[in-house]
Amino acid sequence: MEKFLFKTGLRRKNSPQSGKWTAPVIGGAFVLILAGLLTACPNPTGSSSPSKSGTPAVANDAAASVAKTSDPQQSVSFTLTSTHNGAWKVYDAETGGSPRTDITASFNASAKTLTLTHATDIPAAAYWVTVTQSGRTESGRLKLTVGAFTPEGQTEPPTADITSVAKTVASQQSVAFTLTSSHTGTWKVYDAATDGSTPAGITASFNTSTKILTLTHATDVEARTYWVTVTETGKTESPRLKLTVRAFTAPGATPTPEADNTSVAKAAASQPSVVFTLTSTEDGTWNVYDAETDGSTPAGITVSFTAPTLTLTHETDIPAGNYWVTVTETGLNESAPLHLTVEEFTAPGATHAPTAAAANTSVAKTADAPASVAFTLTSTHNGEWKVYDAETGGSTPAGITVSFTAPTLTL
Repeated sequence: MEKFLFKTGLRRKNSPQSGKWTAPVIGGAFVLILAGLLTACPNPTGSSSPSKSGTPAVANDAAASVAKTSDPQQSVSFTLTSTHNGAWKVYDAETGGSPRTDITASFNASAKTLTLTHATDIPAAAYWVTVTQSGRTESGRLKLTVGAFTPEGQTEPPTADITSVAKTVASQQSVAFTLTSSHTGTWKVYDAATDGSTPAGITASFNTSTKILTLTHATDVEARTYWVTVTETGKTESPRLKLTVRAFTAPGATPTPEADNTSVAKAAASQPSVVFTLTSTEDGTWNVYDAETDGSTPAGITVSFTAPTLTLTHETDIPAGNYWVTVTETGLNESAPLHLTVEEFTAPGATHAPTAAAANTSVAKTADAPASVAFTLTSTHNGEWKVYDAETGGSTPAGITVSFTAPTLTL
């Protein structure tokens, strides 16, 4: 027994009679001998260490180095050959150092892509990444290199034939320009031909199908000069194109409609419409009023125009009286009114009395002894004219004749 105990590494303490022995550690356990029984017990101070996470890997050196495709560029992606679920860290050295706080790493397990991201522009440099999987310690470091952007050349400048556009309303959120070139890339807006910065709140967007470039602001695009650029993938920023947004200008008035014959008699006692022949042509929205200024639309009266005929219409019978019509062309203000008169129906047998504007019923001689004097009428008549020296009765003044070629009556 004693020989066996010494062979197993036990040592007698004091004397064999004491029954006390020292017990060496064997494989993380110690041995107790009690009442002649040999028992193995766990080492109360022993522990097992967690294993290390697997080190990320790439296929080759080429896969570990990816160049930026633009400048600036926020993120660069690498393809790994290993898959990891865990917390990633980025270092700027192979050993030591602290994880970068300005650059993050994220992993897409399905695509096996690891993406390094910076808030504005990831610097071209070497980085080392690690992953710590659940229940394991941090992995070894994988070196990844972000290469500098090497442009293929400069983006061609955007072009446009019309580079100055006026706002169509006082407050306008967007203004569109039609370009003669087409670009797919990132657009920028500047407040100067060189250097400068982006005007507050202004963005530029381009529709490649319509070739329309739109400057947009949340509330109102300021009337001023802007410069725009575009940067295509793999190229540097283009030269700047100057674009001008002009201020909104209140439109001018539509020209006043004109007519030689502004007074028309009804041809029947009850007549739904009366027509006037205009000498001007306006394409727009027509209105009819019951007064020269202010006023309102006479009840049931509408106005329409098909050059050269203007028609006043009522559902049953248009009342005789005075009307004023206006027209508003697109982009312009309402015209001044044209005064039109609908005369009462006169039974057949009596010719309608000639009419003239008040200002045209008295004409001064332009010489001491003129051979004739002309008056402009507002009515048109085809017939035999006579001249009298009194309102009723009377006779033809000696040597005076009268002739009429619309709208001029000549004595």
